[in-house]
Amino acid sequence: MGVPLMVDIDWNLERGLMENLSVHLGVDLRELIDVPREGLLEGDRVIYVGHGEGFKRRDPKPEGVGGFLRELAAAMDEAVGKGRYKISFEMPTPPQPGGEPKPRMIDVIPDFVWWREHVEYARSPKLLPRGDWRVDWLLGVLFKSEEADMVYLDFRDPKVKVVVSGCFYSMHDSCELEARRRNVLVSSLGKAKKLKERYQSNPHVKWVKIVFAPDQEEVQKMIITVMDPAGMLTTSESQIPG
Repeated sequence: MGVPLMVDIDWNLERGLMENLSVHLGVDLRELIDVPREGLLEGDRVIYVGHGEGFKRRDPKPEGVGGFLRELAAAMDEAVGKGRYKISFEMPTPPQPGGEPKPRMIDVIPDFVWWREHVEYARSPKLLPRGDWRVDWLLGVLFKSEEADMVYLDFRDPKVKVVVSGCFYSMHDSCELEARRRNVLVSSLGKAKKLKERYQSNPHVKWVKIVFAPDQEEVQKMIITVMDPAGMLTTSESQIPG
């Protein structure tokens, strides 16, 4: 029997990322996403395809973490009031014995892990999050103090870019809310796959970004930004029912 990584989440270290997520979502993820056949790299709770220089793990030093959290807490006290916020920090996972520590999702896409960044990207006029973007495909999870998020992106097609993200576990969820989270993510992945196939064959589209991510109220949004051959941008947004 595998050893759980977190006390409150059934995450089996003897299973791979795809298997663990499939268990949590109640579906075979391989039926909902297009998994690359070549170039797939495995990190710590992330699998990805990249190009250029490889990604390395960057763990913070203990003294740096303590100082950073103290500064962050002081800033939050001043901004919103003492005790009126929650700070989540992902502690490093111990490396496997005898091996180099593997990169996590926050090492591979450090500026593109959070929902807010996905929504901002969806509404922006840029096709890629950054000019030096080097990730073609990724599936990963981020464990926070009380929740776990999933991020999926497929940027392999030069014309169609896909991002799906959201929370798939919260320690405070009822069984009903847990099922709703699962259904929203599964629905988002299925819709994203169909939309990608539709836009790939659309001659009236120069490029398109298809993003499913929670907004500030944690409501799952579908945001589609399309550039037509004349260079005109159109963005549409709708809510994914839970």
